[in-house]
Amino acid sequence: MASFLKGEERVIIEAHGSGFIRTVYAEALQLGEVRGFVEYNASVNGNSAPLGHGMIQVRKVLYNKAEPITGIVELQAGNITTDLAHYFWQSEQIPTGVRLDVTLNDDRTIECSAGIIVQALPGADAGQLRQIYRFLDGIGSLCELVRAGYNAEEIARQTLPADIEIFSSTPVDFFCRCSKERFKELLLSIGEEDLLSMRQEGQNELVCQYCGAKYYLTDRDFDEMLEQLRASRN
Repeated sequence: MASFLKGEERVIIEAHGSGFIRTVYAEALQLGEVRGFVEYNASVNGNSAPLGHGMIQVRKVLYNKAEPITGIVELQAGNITTDLAHYFWQSEQIPTGVRLDVTLNDDRTIECSAGIIVQALPGADAGQLRQIYRFLDGIGSLCELVRAGYNAEEIARQTLPADIEIFSSTPVDFFCRCSKERFKELLLSIGEEDLLSMRQEGQNELVCQYCGAKYYLTDRDFDEMLEQLRASRN
């Protein structure tokens, strides 16, 4: 979804539901940097739809827009594949086929994740669209193709019913830009009283929800932030 953006413009997908997965959050830059996280709801068993009932929101942060362009639709199926396709049709009114697959190792870590999104251009033939939907529904696991050694272009050629032309290709990597300085900038927004409370209670560990990196605030860090807040009032 970010591949049509420019430079460091980014797309953010956020889904909140009542299922055993409470939140799915992902953001991607056109440059190929991707990060995200999932929050589980321990009080709900895993036999229901993963997301259950709720909302999915897509935001596009663009250079020439003061505010993100935002689309919000209600979750229909409680799984991200079907609900993304529904979002495209409902919010952007673009016929879209979505296929996302994942396989796990024995220890429940992700072995492979792969996906394909096919969107119709204006004037697309309805018969071809139906044919593509059938192909996406009928193909085997995308992860099996990855395991067999196929790359993204080869998978596209395997799964689409017509010849394709590659206009661009971008490597995708999980990449997090977190740093202690970024955390300190965010902490300035909580105010002097809460910062003093954090310091007094010894709450100096900061954990990135995306990559799990840990940062520790020193007395000097607290002094710098408090000094900034006090200077901003004068």
